[in-house]
Amino acid sequence: MVPRVLLELFKKAPPDVLTQDLPQIMKILSRMSREDETVIRIDLLEQIPYIAVSAVEYKNRVPNLGPIISEHLLPIVVNNLGDKDNQIRKTAQLSLFFLLEKNLVTRTQAEIQVCPAVLGLSNSDTLMDYHTGSITLMSRLVPFLGREVTERVFLQRFSQLCMSNMFCVRKVCASHFGDFCAVIGKEAYDNVLLPSYLNLCADEIWGVRKACAEVIISVSSACSSAKRRMSLAPVFAKLLQDQSRWVRLSAFESLGPFISTFADPTSTRLAYNNVGELVLVNTDGTEFRITPSYSESNILRSVNELHMLFKEEANKDPTPLDSIWDLMEDPSENAEPTPGESTTESKIQIATDPVTKASADANTKTGASVDINNVFDVQSFDNLLKCLDETVSNWDTEPNVAAQDPFEDWKASNKNAESNDEQSTKEDLNYSIEFLTKPSPSQLLENTHNTIPTNTPNTEEKIISDASKNCENFTSNEEHPQQAIVPQVLIDHFVSMTDSNLAQESNNEMAYHCAYSLPAVALTLGSDNWHLLKNTVEVLAANMQYRVRRTVASSLYELAVILGPDIATNSLMPIFEGFIRDLDEVRIGVLKHLAHFLRLISPTIRNFYLPRLEGFLLTDNETNWRFRQELAEQLLLAVPLFCPRDACKHISFLAQELLCDKVAAVREVALLLVTELIRHMSSDPARTSRLLVKLDEKFAHSKRWKLRQSFALLCSKLLTSCALPPEQFANEVMPHFLDLSWDPVANVRLVVARTIAQHIITNEYFSDPNNAHFDGLQTVLRRLQADKDRDVRDCAGFHLSTVVQRVVPASSLL
Repeated sequence: MVPRVLLELFKKAPPDVLTQDLPQIMKILSRMSREDETVIRIDLLEQIPYIAVSAVEYKNRVPNLGPIISEHLLPIVVNNLGDKDNQIRKTAQLSLFFLLEKNLVTRTQAEIQVCPAVLGLSNSDTLMDYHTGSITLMSRLVPFLGREVTERVFLQRFSQLCMSNMFCVRKVCASHFGDFCAVIGKEAYDNVLLPSYLNLCADEIWGVRKACAEVIISVSSACSSAKRRMSLAPVFAKLLQDQSRWVRLSAFESLGPFISTFADPTSTRLAYNNVGELVLVNTDGTEFRITPSYSESNILRSVNELHMLFKEEANKDPTPLDSIWDLMEDPSENAEPTPGESTTESKIQIATDPVTKASADANTKTGASVDINNVFDVQSFDNLLKCLDETVSNWDTEPNVAAQDPFEDWKASNKNAESNDEQSTKEDLNYSIEFLTKPSPSQLLENTHNTIPTNTPNTEEKIISDASKNCENFTSNEEHPQQAIVPQVLIDHFVSMTDSNLAQESNNEMAYHCAYSLPAVALTLGSDNWHLLKNTVEVLAANMQYRVRRTVASSLYELAVILGPDIATNSLMPIFEGFIRDLDEVRIGVLKHLAHFLRLISPTIRNFYLPRLEGFLLTDNETNWRFRQELAEQLLLAVPLFCPRDACKHISFLAQELLCDKVAAVREVALLLVTELIRHMSSDPARTSRLLVKLDEKFAHSKRWKLRQSFALLCSKLLTSCALPPEQFANEVMPHFLDLSWDPVANVRLVVARTIAQHIITNEYFSDPNNAHFDGLQTVLRRLQADKDRDVRDCAGFHLSTVVQRVVPASSLL
């Protein structure tokens, strides 16, 4: 309550009174920040950002408000960063970063007041969370502090934490490597960060190595070309062949983006776009996304990791487990499922994700085939959810467990977290189900002071040497000529992502990640090395999963831009033809860039495929009007790519069909398409005349009033865009148009009245009193002005007085 009252005081209290009482008010806030009541301190910390903003806003009115952020508010936030209560710590962190992001704290103030507190937390021996929390704080602070302060204050301590005895600390360090890589200089990177990263890549805990695989892009982006090739590539290749399945999966997901960092920096560069995605930018500004956004693949994998562990241990006798952390971060490779396990018992398939499952359901409703591997083991997953639900219930009903410090189980997990005793690890995992359904406080507190043995750091040379030897065991395809851009072993691994055995092991995620990274990898290798990727693209285009095919379809245009017209015509066009007959979810990928893709194809082949565009008119779901709208928009862009004869023969049919659509949004774009088509054919008057006759017959005299209305709207578009000469319009179109002035439907007459009043009478050609059509138009306009429908009368008379005054002498109206 006090913080909210304080905001009002800043705003309304007399300056002299507030200046006098301000020291006492700050003492009250300081005392509140030390209250034993958690709710009070949390409320205070939540209000501090608002207090700080208000202090800056009203400091001109009350000058003493200026220094309260650094002297009073910031110390309150900093003092609560190390609180024992997790919620207080998190709230203090949020308040701190708000102050930093709004530039309410200077870099000097942050170095003097915040950095010592963060370093103090990293040296704390009480709670493990202090270490991991301090790493997170460091990582979020470094962009604000800049290179010089980061290297002087945090870098040494961060490198020490990378060699911590506690594996979870090393894992958090690995996860935040990219934040430091983006700030520090080349010398510090080469001498401190890179050796630390290479050590973590060789860590004996698979969770640490997995985190290393996930941040390889940021680490590689800060690396020199020589070290990237000589140091990172061999180490990453070893992660691709890691004993841990989860490390391998993470490494393969990062493989395509990692390959893209080998691109020539003079022609491409890594950057963040306006939505925060890491992209590869070409010299012309074209962006190629290299990493999928956090979506169903990440969620699926997290759930899948838990499910794997549960399924493997479900039928074993329960034995003690030190903590739930052992379940989540098991150091033993024996805890992982092997690729040979039954797929129905070791995997949660793609359909477990709500979004993907909904898409699959939609395909089923529309008659599309659903992938046979999208199977969901409902019973096993229900058991998992039931188990977790019972755990939450037990925690809610056992006050002793709920009151226990939330990080004691982390310390208890240290006893056997890095043990190489295979039997002990199996026994730990066997107890996982019983532990989750009924946690025991005595087990959580047992062996608190035991820690993980110190990880002996390997030298950079030894790690790279071992990794290089490991790479030699992977045989590259000798049929492909060698290229010098990317280490061949990485390319061999990348193309292997389409292998069916790997797809089965990864729950079919590898093919998706391979397809997503294709443009970036192709851009890195260049068109000269297309032969290395050609088979991979073809295999992905025929993948059983529609979302893999959709990803390839969406990137087909990007591949055509990268590879050039010859490869696009000879290799990508057959793939394009196959996608025309695919599911709507796949076809929309090629449809969104249809015109741009056709522009890159040789004219001969482009004309050959023109008749096949009619296949886009057929959709799996008739209500999918946005698909037809996209088709109309792409055809509008594609009209100039074809000669008038071919455009009239094929695109005119598509345009007329789209103009007959039931959805107004589709007809609106189709009107523009027909207008552009007639403009494009203006060089061939005879062919244009034949098309106008077809339009007259199909629309102007149709039994459907919406088609007659569309014809009236088309006449308006033809005049406003000057797509048709006025003389030809008057002779071949206007007679049918004026017939609609007698239409029984008011909405049709309304369009006719508006078109005459706003676009025909005002046209220089028709506004001449000597024009043969002038009197007839005036007669029709006056008749519509007297129409029985009020809206029609309004449209016909809106510009009538102005027009008549301009084209007829005023004396003649008297």
